[in-house]
Amino acid sequence: MNRVLIIGDGYAGTRFRRAFDFLDESRRLRYSALAVADPKRAAIDDGIRRFASVEEALDRFQPDIICNTTNEIAHVEVFKRLEDYPRSLVLTEKPLAHDEISSSRSADYLSRHLVSMNLVERFSPIVERVRAWIRQLSADVTVIKVEANWGKNRVFDPRPTSGVMSEAVHAVDLVDILFANLTETRWDGFLTEADYASSGAWLPESFSAAGFSRDSRITLSSSFAWPQRIRSIHAMLRSEDRVYSVLMNFDDPKWDCDDLLIREISTTGRYRDELMISTSVENIHPSIRGVSKVVAFIEASCAAWRGDDVNSTLIADTDRALALQRILSSIERDLHRSATRLPLHGATKETDSFFEPSRAQ
Repeated sequence: MNRVLIIGDGYAGTRFRRAFDFLDESRRLRYSALAVADPKRAAIDDGIRRFASVEEALDRFQPDIICNTTNEIAHVEVFKRLEDYPRSLVLTEKPLAHDEISSSRSADYLSRHLVSMNLVERFSPIVERVRAWIRQLSADVTVIKVEANWGKNRVFDPRPTSGVMSEAVHAVDLVDILFANLTETRWDGFLTEADYASSGAWLPESFSAAGFSRDSRITLSSSFAWPQRIRSIHAMLRSEDRVYSVLMNFDDPKWDCDDLLIREISTTGRYRDELMISTSVENIHPSIRGVSKVVAFIEASCAAWRGDDVNSTLIADTDRALALQRILSSIERDLHRSATRLPLHGATKETDSFFEPSRAQ
């Protein structure tokens, strides 16, 4: 049976533990042992096997499923420690790393492993329903425009961060795989840097980017200073002279509560409902409310690791992770021409790190 190591014991690590415990208890994915590696929480006595370093956990625990749930600025250092470790399944939080250079290094470190990056919204039931609905249209489908808005409140949050691009990766991934290829898009718009993080460092806080993918107008917005969680995508499509509105809302009002509304827009401006889907918390097993998409992510990734037939659109490997990083970098690079600064925090202090200073050398 599997031996599972979770690197990082913060919010994301706790969500992964809940998901693995449910899969084991429900016998959908059994594991023989589960351990946690986190230098700041190694001394906790709660019945979980804990290690003070990744190296110690790899040497003494010898996992075959490794979950990296640290913040993105620590990813490359985590992956460096896996470079010579025997081939394993590596599940990692998004993005692969905090910039293009670090992402490329990370991919090299992970080259012997099967990697699956947690783009959790891919596992929403509404994503596959949109795919299926588009497939049943005629071959003559034109995406007129797509608007995505992704945000949450991270002002003065104590967790380290590389900026809002780590949040926008979800929207970029979904727009790219569902509606419009973003790899060659050039962007206009604005980017705001702010000292909103607990470190006081100047980091990308919000942006609004507009560009064209072929004839499709794409608008992407994301913010780390939004007062509440917002995750929405709206697309307008044309097929056989009919125009459709596709509205997707994620994790509202609670995690994993997703809504899809597809409507035809008549020439008089009237709407006709084509498809309506709503996932409420009552439809989710009580043990995994808030982490049901994480459960699906783990199941699909482990199935791919076993060599089972898995929908390839669900798994984001290192190639996909690098492609997304290039898109994010192009947005940030293009918008930096009109970047502004917004002072929020005040005094600057050193950025926190998952690794002890001696380990980060």
